[in-house]
Amino acid sequence: NSVCSLPNIHGEQTYGYNTSKIRKLGLEFRGVEEMFDDSVESLKAHGYLREGAA
Repeated sequence: NSVCSLPNIHGEQTYGYNTSKIRKLGLEFRGVEEMFDDSVESLKAHGYLREGAA
């Protein structure tokens, strides 16, 4: 199983996000750890994970 790729004729493409406008409106971004913790709690609340399961 080999991996094939097509040449990128436009060169390396990078993407970024400018969040300054949305931050000016008062939106605060949460950290990855907080989002992960909230996701686990949601899975527990919906019965997909058991409390204390390893």
